[in-house]
Amino acid sequence: MPTPPQNIPNASSFTWLRWDTLSVLFLLGLGILHIPIQMASDLSWDAPTSFRKPILFGISTGLTLGSLVLLLDDLRPKPWDRYLRLWLCVSLVAEVLLITVQAWRRVPSHFNRTTAVDTVIEVSMLACILFAVVGILVLTWRSMQQNAFDAVSPARMLAQQTGMIFLTLSCILGISITVIGNYQLLTGGSTETVGGKGVLKFPHGAVLHAIQTLVAWSWLCDRFRVVQGKMSVALLSGAHLAFVMYAVRQTSMGRSRWDGDGVAWGLLSAAALLAMLAVAIALKRTR
Repeated sequence: MPTPPQNIPNASSFTWLRWDTLSVLFLLGLGILHIPIQMASDLSWDAPTSFRKPILFGISTGLTLGSLVLLLDDLRPKPWDRYLRLWLCVSLVAEVLLITVQAWRRVPSHFNRTTAVDTVIEVSMLACILFAVVGILVLTWRSMQQNAFDAVSPARMLAQQTGMIFLTLSCILGISITVIGNYQLLTGGSTETVGGKGVLKFPHGAVLHAIQTLVAWSWLCDRFRVVQGKMSVALLSGAHLAFVMYAVRQTSMGRSRWDGDGVAWGLLSAAALLAMLAVAIALKRTR
């Protein structure tokens, strides 16, 4: 009987090439690709028709989708997981592609209903966002269930759970600023600020990527065998909470990002202190 060929990788060797992973790489690559394009153009970074949004949304959405894929890998598998992965990938990739199309058309991608095409694109973007939010809510609820995770450390589980809570909060804030922006557009106000100098997108962005920092920190705690890893993650979660409270307060009071008062600086100080305590515990208590 002939000897089977050696060193031929099986299908599992290519699991890193799953289509959800490719979707993450596509989004990140799309964002990075537009950096030199923006640099070579004569457009200001802050201009509504610049390539800023394809860059920021490509990278940011790629990171978010990557975190959701990683969460699904950490959770105990369900029969419908493949459909949930597809749901998230299609909705998030489609949203970023629509934003990119508007950038290449040299028109604003958000709050733009100048033409029928612009209106269709904006409505489609909002639909993609809402579809993605439904998937995020499902994953947030699922991550909170007993025995939801499959062989992960307590620090990693807490990081995933609190990270999803923060991501859900970011989605709620994002929908809120869309509603406020559309209302102000109809009444002749600004779609970027509220109450004078309050930056509408500040609270949304302040907590959007908490899940990445928390999960990355839990990985470091596990990698270096931090005894109080879960406590360190909890403290870092508290830092994120203090910072988003600061961001919400600044915007709701009509203040710019760093135009703070005593309470504002207190929240920032609390965020910094909690983050430093998280680091101190991680450095001090290793196995």
